[in-house]
Amino acid sequence: MVSNYKLRLIIVFLLLAIGVLGLTLRLVFVSPDLDFLFQVQSSDFIVGISTGIISAIIMGLISSLPVFKEVRETLIPAIKVFSSPPWFAFLVSLFAGVCEELFFRAFLQELIGLIPTAILFVAIHGYYFPKPRAMPLLGILVTFIAVALGLLYEHFGFWAAASMHFAYDFVLLLATLKFKTCESNNSDGWENVN
Repeated sequence: MVSNYKLRLIIVFLLLAIGVLGLTLRLVFVSPDLDFLFQVQSSDFIVGISTGIISAIIMGLISSLPVFKEVRETLIPAIKVFSSPPWFAFLVSLFAGVCEELFFRAFLQELIGLIPTAILFVAIHGYYFPKPRAMPLLGILVTFIAVALGLLYEHFGFWAAASMHFAYDFVLLLATLKFKTCESNNSDGWENVN
């Protein structure tokens, strides 16, 4: 069995590899310049982070509905490796925000368009699987988040999309720290943390 330390290291290197792959493919197939990385305004981060936080709160509230109980019980224990300790949640959110956006927005969206990229993004993250039963419904909701990432990329630039992705992931990963596996059918899985 792989230790949590090794698993975390693998996750970080995979995210870095996705970013390098996306950047390389963009340079080869889309545009040989890196100007998009240097077109940065503070408003990009403000728009991205605020959109990410609001999206995460909305998604957290929706996913706490009873219809998603089985999904929570399946995903949260698996996701906890990303969220604890909190510094790792920050790190993996940062790497996912930047590296996945390099691949999906800066490369793939430029090549195949916003909607196909959003659908592929959600599919690769596993949200369209038929089990647990409500997972495809959650996948449809996450598709709207992926479309928002694409729209931010198109209208504000790379860093707005990357900062939204970071904020969204970080807020949701921190929320998983409050989740405990349901021991009884009477519990909704959320512990009261003060």
